[in-house]
Amino acid sequence: MKTAKAVEKFEVKELDALGIEYEKSYSDKGKVHRIRLDFSAREWYGIINTEGEYLSICCGTISEMRDILIECLRFDCWIKMDDFRRLIQLGDSHGCTQAKSGPVKKLASIWKIVEPHAEAIRVSSCDFNDTEDAIFAIGQLTNHLAHDYIMGIAQNVTKADRSRCAANTRVTLGKLMACLHTILNKIPKEHLKPFVGYAIRDKKTKEICDNRSMGLFIYGEKADAEKVLARSEDAADFEIVKVKITLDKGIEVQ
Repeated sequence: MKTAKAVEKFEVKELDALGIEYEKSYSDKGKVHRIRLDFSAREWYGIINTEGEYLSICCGTISEMRDILIECLRFDCWIKMDDFRRLIQLGDSHGCTQAKSGPVKKLASIWKIVEPHAEAIRVSSCDFNDTEDAIFAIGQLTNHLAHDYIMGIAQNVTKADRSRCAANTRVTLGKLMACLHTILNKIPKEHLKPFVGYAIRDKKTKEICDNRSMGLFIYGEKADAEKVLARSEDAADFEIVKVKITLDKGIEVQ
């Protein structure tokens, strides 16, 4: 571990100047693997709490940002570069990194300093012909793709960085296509066949209920959907509908 006071060969002077603790990457020589966010208790409360003053309750983007920060807090305030990169992407897309003060502004400022030293998203060691590796790589690749796309269209990006993002986008898309080809050809065929089941749907919005950790509330048997709905205090606001899921048309209500 490297701190502002420790003496090691691996140093990032910009982080040292701010007294930010960091650890070097063992997969990307000379780069930072993770840093420690030094927020006060009040700042953590204000950014983690859904009723806090720094992040509103408005959409899935903010929810995902909060989940990343909660995970960081669980590990003694250490945040890996992949998670930090994703956090800033989400903040940029929502506009909250433009805050004039508070911990969100602090996050954006720290990222500007650490980004040139952040370890790269590494997927080159994956075997794209292996189903498990391909599925794992897709998550990392889409993260990388989102970063390059957002950077590529940003107003303050230099011509050199814009061209670099354009090149990386093409490389990433090629890897994604290889992964998808493997999955479609090697995943068990039953997963590619149409699925008919029962979904719990909001009566007003007509949207199928979704839980970030569990996914869509769609079941093969109607009785299973009924059991889940019966446990809800707001059951009267929802309904059960029959659905058909196909790769080409997605979810269709029958």
